[in-house]
Amino acid sequence: MTDFSALEQRLQQLIGALDTAQLKHLARQLRQRNQQRQRKQQNPDGSAWAPRKDRRIRQKMMQGLIKARHFTIRQQAAGVSLGYHGRTAQIARIHHYGLRDRPGPDTSPVVYASRQLLGVTAADYAWMEDQVLRLLAPK
Repeated sequence: MTDFSALEQRLQQLIGALDTAQLKHLARQLRQRNQQRQRKQQNPDGSAWAPRKDRRIRQKMMQGLIKARHFTIRQQAAGVSLGYHGRTAQIARIHHYGLRDRPGPDTSPVVYASRQLLGVTAADYAWMEDQVLRLLAPK
């Protein structure tokens, strides 16, 4: 993974100047970018997700987690957060990190392949900086 620490500091300074409505707008757009990548079944680095173990199932993976009602934006004191919450967060964490879980109450544990659901790419950072500068520009 690439080190984005200098870019993160610059973005945090710029984002600090935004109001709540502008932050929510930026978070909504970032959520859409992440959802598009998830629909393509790709990790943030552009590599494809590991395929299903059962090849007979043709449906794309994680379609429920992509929906906006699960992939939520929450307002916090320091700004806004984008992610999963509650039971959906547990499911997303298992798939994101490739952990072990029981899919049903009477089933044996399954080790899931790692499929990175959330992530910010270098292109996302550049896009965010451009969007923040556009929002802060005098009108």
